Amino acid sequence: MQHHPRRGSTPTPQRVRDILKPISGAAVGNMLEWFDYSLYGYLSATLAKVFFPSSDPIVSLIAAFAAFSVAFVTRPLGALFFGSLGDRLGRRDTLAIVVGLISVSTGLVGVLPGYEAIGIAAPLLLVALRMIQGFSAGGEAGGALAFLAEYAPTRRRGVVIGFFGMSAGIGALSGSGLVLAITSIFGQTAVEAWAWRLPFLIAGPIGLGAFWLRLRIEETPAFRLHLEREGAAQAPLREALRDDWRSIVKCLGVAISHGIPYYLILAYLPSYLVSTGRLSSGQAIAASGLAFLGSVIVIPFAAALSDRVGRRPVAFTAALAYLVVALPLFRIVVGSTPEVVIATMASVGVLMGMYGSAPFCMMTELFPTRTRYSAMSVGYNVAMVLFGGTAPLISASLTKLTGNPSSPAYFMMGGAVLSIFAILASPETSRVPIDELGQSDEHIRRVRMALKASARVE
Repeated sequence: MQHHPRRGSTPTPQRVRDILKPISGAAVGNMLEWFDYSLYGYLSATLAKVFFPSSDPIVSLIAAFAAFSVAFVTRPLGALFFGSLGDRLGRRDTLAIVVGLISVSTGLVGVLPGYEAIGIAAPLLLVALRMIQGFSAGGEAGGALAFLAEYAPTRRRGVVIGFFGMSAGIGALSGSGLVLAITSIFGQTAVEAWAWRLPFLIAGPIGLGAFWLRLRIEETPAFRLHLEREGAAQAPLREALRDDWRSIVKCLGVAISHGIPYYLILAYLPSYLVSTGRLSSGQAIAASGLAFLGSVIVIPFAAALSDRVGRRPVAFTAALAYLVVALPLFRIVVGSTPEVVIATMASVGVLMGMYGSAPFCMMTELFPTRTRYSAMSVGYNVAMVLFGGTAPLISASLTKLTGNPSSPAYFMMGGAVLSIFAILASPETSRVPIDELGQSDEHIRRVRMALKASARVE
């Protein structure tokens, strides 16, 4: 769809430091989402014993990963609901509702009785809470990214959106650190008996704090200006699916190589290495924690680079690197000493950081303000359902079926190929004003040419 150009410009702040409060509000909710998912991922081996007992540890692990994946089934429903709500009601209020639901459902996991106490009702209740978590999380990414993009200075939009990827890494890192801490303090036996509940219980108060913070932030300048000029879309989801479906497909493709590596590092590899006795629980958590630490360090530099050289070069390089290193990575991780495994997984953080920067900018910048929340939520969350949340389950099943512990690498490589095609098909959108985004590729090209000509004159 060719959206009509708008006159004037959105009154966004000119410096990143002027929007630290909005950045904090957007980042803390996203951090909580990833904290929640990381807890389940790092504790999958323990939760498998508590809720899905079996004589075969791999079977129990597959059942636990199935419960992990079910949250992603409801993510698109949440994306549809909250995306439409966010484009009609506003980003701020919708994001506050989202983080409230995430915190309550995560906290309730911490008080669930295990299988030994109430039988089959235990895993059913766990699955129900995971579905609520997934439903609420479906509205988080699209809203937080729209919120950051619509507050950001045009020339620093990559840096500002980079806080989204950083908050995800910090959330995952916090989850790994907390699980490692309770394991070190109480021991694995106590963790399996009762201490696994503590991280989930802690998430509740954090979420309530995030809810309060989001309600204290003003609506984004871009959305306020859009309301003044055009009014809220009455059916934003319908508009997005009708007019922006090509961009949604591109967004989905770009998101694939975020979902697969993140959830393999977050959930699958630590649990697989522990369940097969290759690493202790502490070693596995430390390995993935170092990977996320590396990503948090790299993201701001990669995001700043995307502001200078463009989104496509940074995103393409990261996706190509995933394609090249996937198989060697898995062969090293499943067949080396613990020290080599930890060092190898830590080094993957560099790629995670690169792909946690420019690709998120690309996805957000594909859409206009009018339907950005809805369209971004659909594209991103469908990718997470098909390729992200299912990555641990598919990987465990591939390993069981083939007997080859390196077989998940081919799944990761296939995702990288799809992302490369999507990146190459997407327009370069760095430095394009927020009001001009979401229009035709040709319009974006003309805007960029005009901006370059203006810069040369200045």
